[in-house]
Amino acid sequence: MTGDKTRRQIILADLNDFSKLSDQEQFRTISHISQAIVAECENGGWEQPHAMTCQKWIDHFISTGDGFYILLNPSIGPTAIHGPAISLAIRSHVLGDRLLPGIKIAIHWGTTIEFTGIAGDTSFVGTGMNYCARLLRLCDSFTDELEAFYGTLDRRSLIVVSEELAVHQDWRFLEKLPGFKKAGPFEFQVKSRQVKSYVILADPIHVQRTRSFNPDAR
Repeated sequence: MTGDKTRRQIILADLNDFSKLSDQEQFRTISHISQAIVAECENGGWEQPHAMTCQKWIDHFISTGDGFYILLNPSIGPTAIHGPAISLAIRSHVLGDRLLPGIKIAIHWGTTIEFTGIAGDTSFVGTGMNYCARLLRLCDSFTDELEAFYGTLDRRSLIVVSEELAVHQDWRFLEKLPGFKKAGPFEFQVKSRQVKSYVILADPIHVQRTRSFNPDAR
């Protein structure tokens, strides 16, 4: 199927120093992250009373070279906190297991368009994916403002949420997590228009690798 335009939650992760790893180290790292995501989903962290398969929530996992996109199932609307919860879980595993020195993540509610590649594989484009990439590039521009509020931060490990997703979210559940802090909104100029984004901070000292996240427990 080609040309299908869909709105969904989109996650884009940038893995710090990933390109400096050997082939085998890259394979082990991305395999570990993938297994961690599946474990978080299937150990009952995503839905009660029964654990569900990871495929119920995640449609596609797409490598970008130095990171990856996660495209959530379109049935998961903008009010569901699955995108932020998955991102916190990824960040927890990367930092808690010291896989890499840092990870930056952007989360957005936007558009993807499915198309069939020349090899017959399913691929995606869309403004939602582009917007995630822009948010990641903006991370460094607001770390000074964040440090004014919270002190020294690990500039290599931030999670930024777009306004399009943040305005729909119920932050009360996420704010109960250890070390969680929400900052923003911060305003930026992106392609001649003012946009707002929010930043999730989770102190690495308080990140719990074994924490299960239950987006439906509000």
